[in-house]
Amino acid sequence: MKIFVVTGQTATGKTKLAFNIAKKNKGDLINCDSRQIYKYLDVVTGKDIDKDWRFISIKKSGHFDIGYYQKMTKTVAQKSINDFKNQLPDYPKIWLYDIITPNQSFSSYDYVQCANYVIDYLLNQKKTPVIVGGSYFYLKHLLYGIETEKIPPDWNLRKNLARKKVKELQKILLTIDPATYQKLNHSDLNNPHRLIRKIEIASAKNQLPLKPSSRPQGLIFQKGYSIKIYGLRFKKKADLVSAIKKRIEQRLAKGALNEAKKILNMGFQTSDSGLKTIGYQPLFAYLNHQISLKEAINRWQTAEVQYAKRQETFMKKDKNIIWRQL
Repeated sequence: MKIFVVTGQTATGKTKLAFNIAKKNKGDLINCDSRQIYKYLDVVTGKDIDKDWRFISIKKSGHFDIGYYQKMTKTVAQKSINDFKNQLPDYPKIWLYDIITPNQSFSSYDYVQCANYVIDYLLNQKKTPVIVGGSYFYLKHLLYGIETEKIPPDWNLRKNLARKKVKELQKILLTIDPATYQKLNHSDLNNPHRLIRKIEIASAKNQLPLKPSSRPQGLIFQKGYSIKIYGLRFKKKADLVSAIKKRIEQRLAKGALNEAKKILNMGFQTSDSGLKTIGYQPLFAYLNHQISLKEAINRWQTAEVQYAKRQETFMKKDKNIIWRQL
């Protein structure tokens, strides 16, 4: 049984490569981008879908909606999503877009549960899973397993913590698990849903400590799987910056500002977990007349470049990745 993984830096064309692999191996794509798991966040996050794609829900589990996007032969906006007459049956589907809404928390544990369900589903259908995305923490948890794998979501705790500000979450984690707090980098310390998951883990471990020998290992160790991991990265920083700048321009042309405005009109708050996604905060600041559009674009670009650097830092430690430099 084959499983392919395509990861790497942002703006390197991972999805294009994943589609090519899927077409050659009778496969479907499984999203591994922590920004594209959110519903309604389409243009800014760069989901590879348009009006000719339709979402088919396969399983609703707790707060999650697990399904896939199917490309259709033509626009069928007036038809039911259950009308499959116009689908392209041999065209790869994209799974694990739009799992949750922007105001819900989501962790690497949650991702592994969803991804494992889809992987089993595809393998049972004799299809090849092609996991694609640059969220390496999700990927690392899925492939190799981590110590906290057996700690499930605590929805009541998440609901209570979701109301708190980042500084309050930091204070809670520092109080109950100072050792973990001290290990967090700047990005983790300012990411509310990661802080919530850390608090969730610390709370559970205080009650039910995990035994290292009892934790399940990730996919990479499971018997029978042949896994190839491809990584894409830029050789020169100037090429990275240029690619990111071009992509942001394209997303603005596709309606990124209108999307940001629509999300706020839907009643979501700028403090919601999903809206901490790169790109949205500077657009919200512009829409609220706090900064100029030029400054918003500059902040967006800077955040993307910094994210790409972090991606490479984490991924280069993985000796199983077969790198392709652009």
